[in-house]
Amino acid sequence: MKNKATINPYVFIGLQESQKEFIKRKFDTVELLIKDLCNEMCIDYDLLKSSFRGLQIVNCRRIIVAFLRNYSNLTLNQIATFINRADHSTIINLLTTHDDFMKYDANYRDYFNQIELKFDNNYIYENYGLKRFLR
Repeated sequence: MKNKATINPYVFIGLQESQKEFIKRKFDTVELLIKDLCNEMCIDYDLLKSSFRGLQIVNCRRIIVAFLRNYSNLTLNQIATFINRADHSTIINLLTTHDDFMKYDANYRDYFNQIELKFDNNYIYENYGLKRFLR
C-alpha cells in the first residue's frame, strides 16, 4: 500500500513559494481587518461568523463585506469564506442591501460613514497594506 501524500492548505499549482507566502500573508491581513472592524462596532468576532441573524450582527456583516469588496481584490466566494457564509449569492445580497441602505436609510449611512472615517484609505494602507479598488 502506497503512502498517501498530505496536501498543504497553501499549495497552489504553478505558484512559487514566495507567491504562496504572499497569499497567506494577505489572508491573515484580511482576517485582522475583520477583527478590528468587529471591535470598532462592538461585535464579537465569533458571533459575526455564527448564523445569528440579529439586526446589529447583520449590519456588521454588511459593512465588513462592503469594506472587503472595496479594499481587497478578493472574489465573492473568498469573502464568503471569511464570514462563514454559504456562497457568493449571500455576499451579493449583502452588497445590494448595503447599497440600498446607503441610499435610503440615514441612520445606516451615518453609521457607515462614521466607521469609514476611522478606517480611511491611509489608515487601512498603513496598518493592513490594502489599497482601495475602484470597481
